[in-house]
Amino acid sequence: MLPFTNMEKADMHFIYGTANGNGSEAQRLYGERFPDRLLPDRKAFERLHRKLCVTGSFLASRSDAGRARTDGALVVEEDILDVVDDQSSTSARAVARQLHVSHSTTRRVLKDERLHSYPVQRVQELTQRDYPRRVEFALWFLKKSAVNPDFGATMLFTDECAFTREGVFNTNNHHVWADVNPLATYSYAHQ
Repeated sequence: MLPFTNMEKADMHFIYGTANGNGSEAQRLYGERFPDRLLPDRKAFERLHRKLCVTGSFLASRSDAGRARTDGALVVEEDILDVVDDQSSTSARAVARQLHVSHSTTRRVLKDERLHSYPVQRVQELTQRDYPRRVEFALWFLKKSAVNPDFGATMLFTDECAFTREGVFNTNNHHVWADVNPLATYSYAHQ
């Protein structure tokens, strides 16, 4: 079922009761009453009512989702979170290898803590002495463009190939674990 807010779920359940348990009628009434909202499927009303009757809550329950966690499992969870807290740019597989736990356990713990993997953006490092050079280039470019309006079309700007003294930086392997996007960047120096 799509994620609805608790208020939307309450309205869906109310409309389902108003429609006397008829999912199609509930869908029609919900669309009329709340035209600005996403229109749920008719079966969504039935599932929501059934879930509320069985669990007494709109929230997902993990109480019957397998074995209960032991004290050892709680210690492993704390260890995983400590490693990610210390090394926020590490991968879930590296944490799993370091702590000798499964990759799926590591992923589950990070997901339960609502931590997400955000990509790191590679940016050129700028120093104080770079500013005058950039201004000089911009003025030169504007002067050439004033003489020849098509000058910009004759230049080729590319970053397809970068040779650095710092080795290879694979953006697919670099990320930061956080609950909100930190907009992290990686500065590389000179080519």
